[in-house]
This record gives sequence, C-alpha cells and structure tokens, in this order.
Amino acid sequence: MRRTPPGQLWFDFGPVRLPRFDRPSNDNEWLLTLQAMWLEDGDGEARIALWEESRRIAERCVMGMYASRGIKYTRDDVDDRASDAMLYVFRRYDNPSVRWRKTTYRRKFGWNYCVLSNFVSVIRQGVRHAVDWRSKADSLVTYVDYDTVMALSRSREESGGDDYDMP
Repeated sequence: MRRTPPGQLWFDFGPVRLPRFDRPSNDNEWLLTLQAMWLEDGDGEARIALWEESRRIAERCVMGMYASRGIKYTRDDVDDRASDAMLYVFRRYDNPSVRWRKTTYRRKFGWNYCVLSNFVSVIRQGVRHAVDWRSKADSLVTYVDYDTVMALSRSREESGGDDYDMP
C-alpha cells in the first residue's frame, strides 16, 4: 500500500484518454480536440491553434463582462485582459508544481494538467481572474486620467490657490 503525505488523498485515475471529436460541433469540443492533439500527439501547431482560439473566446468573455458591469473599454484593454487570462490558463500546463493529478498524468504522459470536460469554463475562470484580481501594488496606486488632473488644477486656480495654508 502506498503511503501518502498527511492531508492528501490518493486516487488512481487510471489510463486517461483526452476527449477528441471527429466533427466538433461547438467551440468547447474544438478546444478539447486541439488540447488532445497537442498533449497526446505532441503537435506544436495544435498548441498555437489552441492559444488563438482560446484567446478569441477570452476576448468575447472580457467584452461581455465589461458590458455587463457598465465599464467603458478600449480594444487595448480587451487585448491586455484576454492575454492575461490566457497566460493564467496556459501557465497551468507548464507549471510542474501543479499538485492535483500530478502523480498519474506526469508518470504516464509527461504532463501535469489537462481539461477533461469544459474548456470554455476554464477560459471564463481565467478571464474572471484577469479582470478582478488586483495585486498589492495595484491597490496602492490610483490611476487618474489627464482631463481629471487638469480639471482639478483649474478648480484650484479659480479658488485662489492651494487648499493647504501654511502658518
């Protein structure tokens, strides 16, 4: 019997075949097929296609999330957030410290992470992380546009100078 570290459950997932569809009927099936071609067959072009298709879907998710929240956005904002989301998702494939299912997949196939059922949901989670997550440095900095700064300086000039009087 195999001994496991405390707090970690061991479960043998057995041989895993990634889902592959001969005629994908939607984006999710197409992404799962590309993932299988990349991870099982080692097809580098499938990885590039998986990145491009995932990024296209991430852009739609970012625009939908911004629209539902009433946030005005530019094309650069959408590109940045979609890129951040895809880096967040694809970092899981390359990260050797991913612990869940590591023993089975790493030993048998040489990869740590895969999506077995809903790839679009994983993309949505990446988009949610890219849009909502703020680092400590981001929370300390307030970004103000140029027009707001100019309006504040004009209002100070009209009021007669500084608000702070030194004794």
